Order: sequence, then structure tokens, then C-alpha cells
Amino acid sequence: MLTNRKLIYSLYSGITALILIVVLLLFNLFESLELKTLDARFRIFSKPETASKNIVFAVIDDKSIQSLEKQNMYWPWSRDVYAELVGYFKRGGAKAVMFDILFPSPDIDRVSSNGEDNDKNFADSMKSAQNVLLGLQLKEDIAPSNYPMNNSVEFSFPHDAVSSKIFSSSIAPYPLFQSSAKNIGVVNYHSDDDGICRRLPLLSYYNRTTFPHLGFTAFLFNKHPSITFEKEKKTLKVENQEIPLDNEGNFLIWWYGKGGIDGCFKYYSIQSLIHSAIQEKRSHQPIVPSDSFKDKYVIVGSNASALLDFRTTPFTQEEPYPGMEIYATMLSNLLQKDFLRIGNKTISILAIFAFCFLVAFAMFYVHRVIYTISLVIILSIAWVGISCYFFSSEKIWIELAAPLCSILCSFAISATWSYSTEGKARKQLRSMFHRYVDATVVEQLEAHPEKLELGGVETEAVVFFSDIEQFTTVSEQLQPKDVVKHLNEYFSLSVDVLLKHNAFLDKYYGDAVMAMFGVPIQNNNDAHYACLASLEIIQSLKSQPMVFNRARIGLHSGKMLVGNIGSVKRTEYTAIGDTVNVASRLESVNKIYGTSIIISEQVYSKVHNDMICRELDIVTLKGKGTATRIFELLCTKKLCPQETTTLVQQFGLALQQYRNKSFVEAKNSFSQLLKQFPDDNPAKVFINRCNNFISSPPPQEWNGVYDLESK
Repeated sequence: MLTNRKLIYSLYSGITALILIVVLLLFNLFESLELKTLDARFRIFSKPETASKNIVFAVIDDKSIQSLEKQNMYWPWSRDVYAELVGYFKRGGAKAVMFDILFPSPDIDRVSSNGEDNDKNFADSMKSAQNVLLGLQLKEDIAPSNYPMNNSVEFSFPHDAVSSKIFSSSIAPYPLFQSSAKNIGVVNYHSDDDGICRRLPLLSYYNRTTFPHLGFTAFLFNKHPSITFEKEKKTLKVENQEIPLDNEGNFLIWWYGKGGIDGCFKYYSIQSLIHSAIQEKRSHQPIVPSDSFKDKYVIVGSNASALLDFRTTPFTQEEPYPGMEIYATMLSNLLQKDFLRIGNKTISILAIFAFCFLVAFAMFYVHRVIYTISLVIILSIAWVGISCYFFSSEKIWIELAAPLCSILCSFAISATWSYSTEGKARKQLRSMFHRYVDATVVEQLEAHPEKLELGGVETEAVVFFSDIEQFTTVSEQLQPKDVVKHLNEYFSLSVDVLLKHNAFLDKYYGDAVMAMFGVPIQNNNDAHYACLASLEIIQSLKSQPMVFNRARIGLHSGKMLVGNIGSVKRTEYTAIGDTVNVASRLESVNKIYGTSIIISEQVYSKVHNDMICRELDIVTLKGKGTATRIFELLCTKKLCPQETTTLVQQFGLALQQYRNKSFVEAKNSFSQLLKQFPDDNPAKVFINRCNNFISSPPPQEWNGVYDLESK
């Protein structure tokens, strides 16, 4: 019954947690948290040194702006400056020159130069170089475009791979530059809902034409590949290279590290490059030789504070991130095949399913909460470890947020459910048993409540009965309040010993105590514990200055009915049955033999290997039709003195003579034993019996059984 209840609670908790996680997933409520974990993984496992060394920056920095201002060249610079740079890079053998600068209008006239001539010089340098890529900004609003866009695109792109965004206008390069540049690429910045850039569209559709992103344009430079889109795999295939895209057709960026001068890519200040270009023309030694850019992808952009070209990325909190580095990172990803791939969703779903039910079952079947908490921690660490391993070594993005939340959610729901059901049951159980058994037994009951059947069950256990020797005689000499005081002292000592040895304290009545060993939890040493407790009680009473310092104890083992027994209004957890009656009668039999502890043959059979007992007699108890062999419990074998062993041996020989009807010899043997052990009461009893049988022999069929007339 308890097992079925645990199964039901575990299933309910697991299903509830699973439904909650699924609902949160359907409403994308984990997305923001998951993206934060992705950013953290990039920061933890960043490797700036792995970025492509073939990508460099010609940077419009504060130093360049200030230097040219001193030469009366103010921002925005004359197009002659860019023409000079393009020629310089061409001489050096640069593979491609990308401008992260919009040229949306013709140049202006200046005191020292004509704007139209400057534009022509820049256009001529681009035509000559045949490696210049310009930027195009697409806009979603309906504002008019500055210039119509030349729709001639060098490549044919699959429409299925195009970003779903619809663009209505553009900020296009000046028409003269459109016709002079080798190619044009989109420079749009894309951020997720939290404002952080993690992906960019490779292809955008505008004015009935598909335009590649500037970084993708550079990757395709001087190539004439076939480009296809595999919809099922969500990959853009460029010849034999597969580029993974997300569900919206965006390219997930694999970040290498922080941006800036000390970041992933090499920076050159334009001020030093302009100076080097002029020196080379004059055949002087340049600061930066143009051949430093041989086979390089050169990105001309800004990190000047006044130009505000900084973007938000996973590394922005470490260093301001120039927008041009986003395109450089994309290009490096494409060149080196550093692709971030989204892990198989099925794996995450299976993990969520497993975590929900594993934690729920642990909560109800693992009976120490600390173990369940340890499992939660281990599962969490393991999943984090797995996701981090695949991220760092395979560049696979395995979800963290939802699986981790499934662990915590299942734990919270299971713990709440456990507290409201199992917790109340445990409180009820503790309140029921804490006064009757030791705290360790209560803990075992809480851990294994299935072992407890409150409704009544037949079980085998050892019953302990004790009462105080000469209680009536002593108590008549005391005041009532003193009787209660001394009785409480006796009970306190006895009960402490019983509970220490895992007994269940059943009841007090008068001066008697009833207890059980093996109830409500059974173990293989119940008889052993019962004997230890009995010996310790007798020994402790002798050593304490107490008024009630002598007790009689009876032990019997057998089957009994145990459970909540009583009326509808009042019940108690107790035991009934013949085993209880026999134990009670054995306690009384001590009066006949003058002993302290008598145990039945059933108990003796379980403890004879580690306890010293002497067989007392074979008796027929009152109300019993069968004979019972009884033994006196003397001590443990480990602590048994030699004289006790001698006593048991001599008594056994005399008892055998008695049962063989050799009453004269038996009397002599018992008398001889009594000389050595003058206080041995059983020997005195058997001497009297021998005298009776000598004068009045028993019948021929007598088998040595002594019939007790009274309890």
C-alpha cells in the first residue's frame, strides 16, 4: 500500500514538473535565461588566439582624428584619404578591403579640394583595386531611400535562406561608388530581444534582390560557388561547405573573445597607414609596409569614442565592442568553419523528462533528503559539464536553462508534495512512536514506513515482561508519593535500557513493564538485544541505591498480532497472542525458581551461541497443554566468569539424573552444587522435589515435566 502510494506521488510530482516545464518552453520563457547561459559560456571558454590572423583592421581612432585635424583635415574626411588607403592596400596585395562606413552622399567641397574630384579619385582607386567592398544599410521604415540601389548582384542566392525581415528602404552608397566597388554587402546590426547581438542574417531581401551580409560578401570574394539551401538541415551550402542557420535564417556567431585593441584581431591606426602610404610614394621607409597586408582581409572602420560605433555583444561587459568586429568575427567563422551548431532538441527533451521523474522518484524513495539534494547537485553539475564540454570542444549549443530548471522544479514540487503527504505522515508516526521506541528506531520508521502496518499484521518478535520483586511488601511500607517517586526511578532506568537496545515500549501496568523487540521494525538480532537489555537492567538495579532494586523478567519469542488495537475512539499500538501470554507467565515462573531472568526455548535457540544459559526445567504453564523447556539467562559468553560455567555444567548433570528418576543421586548432586554455590535457588528447589519424589515416587509414565498449578 505504501509502495503504491509512493509510486503515485512520484508520478504525480514528475508529471506536474514536466507539464510546467513544457508550458514554459512553449511560451519561450526560458529563452532569455538560456541566452544568458550562452553568453557566460562564450566568456568562460573564449579563445581570442583562435580568430583568423588574416583579418585586420584599419581603424579610425581618436589618435587618427586628432592627427589629421592638426593638418586641417576635419571629420568627415575627404574621400582622397580613402582613395589613398585603397591604393596603399592594393600595392600591398590585400585580398579584400571592406568599408564599415556608409558613403551615402557625394563629398563636400573644401578650401583645399573639390568634392567631385575627391569622389572621382576614390571611385577610380576602387575600380583599379577591384577588391573593395562597400556597405549597404537596409531599413524597415517606409522613409525614402537616398539613392536607388544597383540591383546587379554577382551571386545567385536561394530565396529560402533569406532572413524573414522585410525592408522598405535603404541607405545606399553614392551611385558612382556603387558602380566602382567590387561588391556591396549589408551592414545591418541585429540583436536579440535583450539587445545583445548573437546572430546576423547572411542574406537579406530588398527591392526584389537578395543581398549578402558584408562579412558573407567578403567570404565569397573572388569565388564563383554554387549556393544552395537545405531546408531540412537548415544549412546554406556553399560548394562543399555547409553553413548552419537558425530557424529564422540567421547565422549564429561564434565569439572568440573581447573586442578592442587587446582583443582578437590586429589593429592599425589609419593615421600611421596614411603616413606610411605617403612615405612609400616618396620611396621612404614606411612605418607600416604595405606588404604587411598581403592576402589580408582589411576592414576599415571606427572605434573612435566620438563616432559611437559600439555594439552590445556577450563581451560588452568586459570591453566596449566596436561594430566592425562583429563582421570580422562572422568572416573569421566562415573562413575557419567555426560554426556554432544548435544541439539536438530531442536530447534536451529527453533530459528534461528524465530529470523530472528521476528527482521525483528520489524524493519519495530515497529516505534522506540530503541524498536527494546531493542527487540534484550531481545532476546539475553533470548536465552543466556535458553542455560545457560539447560547447568548448564541438561548438554545439546544448540547452542549459530548461534542463536545469526541470531539476529544480521537480525537486521543489516533490519536496512540497512530500512535505504535505509524507511529511505529515512522518510527524504523525513520530508523535505516535517517539515515547515508545528509541530515536534511531523512529528514524528507521520514517525512512522505511512501508515496514509499519498500523492496521494489524502477524509478525514474529520477542516479548519482554518484567515486574518488581516484592513490590507489594516494600510499597506498603512507603507513603504513596514515595511509591510513585521510586517507581518512576525504576521505570526510568528500565525504559532507558530497553530503548537503547531497540525495544518497543508497549505499556506499564502497576509495577510491570511490557516491551517488544522486533516491533515495529524487525531485524535478525531481536532475541540478542532482548537478552542484553534484560541482563543490563538486572545488573543496573543491583548497582543503583534504589528502593526497588530487584526485578523478574520473562522473555519469549513467537508469532503475534501487532497493530492499532482498540475501539473506534481510542486505540493503541500493541500486540496480542499466545506469545504475549507465555512471556507474562515466564516472568511469574521466576518466583518458583528464585531466578531473575527466564527465557523460553525459542529465545534460547537464537542466543545460545553468545549467551550463557542453564536449562531449568520442562514445565507446563497454566492454560497451556504442551510442555515448555525453560532456561535461566545468566550472562554473555564474553563476560562470563568461570564459576558460572561450572555452575551450569554441574546443574546440567544433576538435572539429567533428576529426569532419569535417579532422585537420590540427583539430590546428592544438587546438594554438592549448593555447597559450592550456597545462594543458588534452583538447586534448592530441585532438592525439595527430589525429597518429595524419594518419599512419593512419580508414576511410571512420568517424563520429567513439571506442571505449574499457578501462573
